[in-house]
Amino acid sequence: EALIEEVGKQLNYFLEHKKFRPDQTTVLFDADLKQTKTMRKKEFEADYRFISEPDLPFVNIKDAINTIHVDTSALPYAVERILIKGGVLPQDAKFFTADALRSETFVSINNAINEPSFVAKTLTNNLKPEDYVSIKNINDFIEVFSLL
Repeated sequence: EALIEEVGKQLNYFLEHKKFRPDQTTVLFDADLKQTKTMRKKEFEADYRFISEPDLPFVNIKDAINTIHVDTSALPYAVERILIKGGVLPQDAKFFTADALRSETFVSINNAINEPSFVAKTLTNNLKPEDYVSIKNINDFIEVFSLL
């Protein structure tokens, strides 16, 4: 739970600011509140009591991260945010983010139509959750949505 909470916080910060959080902190997880809290901030490498290992080569992880391309628009938090900002109720947004296939279907159609509320309502009213498996060609759906 702590990891999920902290990853969510850091992902949201990155999506909003297009950079990693600058502060280095030690956090604890409050199990009652289901959230992480800052215990203390660290300013220097010595605060970590870090001793480099002479037998291990230095790896610049920032360069490695910059070579990875992740389509964040298809991640559950991003899809949920698109839906809610588009006027969909949070509990209805969770319907699409709870299943990868439903989420992928919504994202594909919404990328072409760009009307989250309309796409979500139309899919919810016309498809049962088990019907998403039988979708063979998403472009057919996009064409139908374009006509509506």
